[in-house]
Amino acid sequence: MVPLFKSLGVATPLLSILVLPALSWLPDRDDDDDDDHGGSGQVLEFEEAFLVFEVNETDQDGEVLLRMKAPEGLRELELEDPHGKTVLKLRVKGRLQHDVGLQQFLIESGEPDIESVLAAFPEGTYELEGRTISGHVVEGEVSLSHAMAPAPSFFPPDGSILPPNGLVVQWSSVAGAAAYVLELEQDELGVNLTMTVPADVLSFAIPDGFLIGGTEYELGISTVSFNGNVAVAEGAFTTTF
Repeated sequence: MVPLFKSLGVATPLLSILVLPALSWLPDRDDDDDDDHGGSGQVLEFEEAFLVFEVNETDQDGEVLLRMKAPEGLRELELEDPHGKTVLKLRVKGRLQHDVGLQQFLIESGEPDIESVLAAFPEGTYELEGRTISGHVVEGEVSLSHAMAPAPSFFPPDGSILPPNGLVVQWSSVAGAAAYVLELEQDELGVNLTMTVPADVLSFAIPDGFLIGGTEYELGISTVSFNGNVAVAEGAFTTTF
């Protein structure tokens, strides 16, 4: 399933550092770039910064997603956890470093078991610091909480066989939910239907004619907490001919 941090509209990345060859991961060291471009000494602030957990209760794995937007292109970025430990340090290379930089992007952690993610990212305030291609320092803070409303139970349950028309997806009400997200996928057909609805909406009717008979679809229903954390439950159903 597509990470829901993206589908909520608060984290559509311009670039993903996981696939961008011009970025390099750096060890935790305090080295300055020889080509500093000077800079005016002015300290800028990040225009956007979000740090949230997304947990898949069905697969029992999780990830952390960091979304940020700087006021201008960055050539360096560093993230420190609440204990002052550097957990991320990166730098762009080549022409990006001197002329372009990165201004807006999404960073996704790996997806190990939930306990490992929670241990790697403690609760508290994380410090962001970047340096722009013009030499300005950019600073910001993001808070991370481990509190999360659970994913709802839903209909149709995993393994259901249903007619392709007349399907109404329903889910249980969850205390602490700010919103719910429904995601319906069929990769071979290129189908991806994503709906974000308020917490008082507990069903969604799939339009007749949208589903094809004799086809398996993946369905995910997520609870979005008020702090932005997301818990998703997934299943699959097959339509009859």
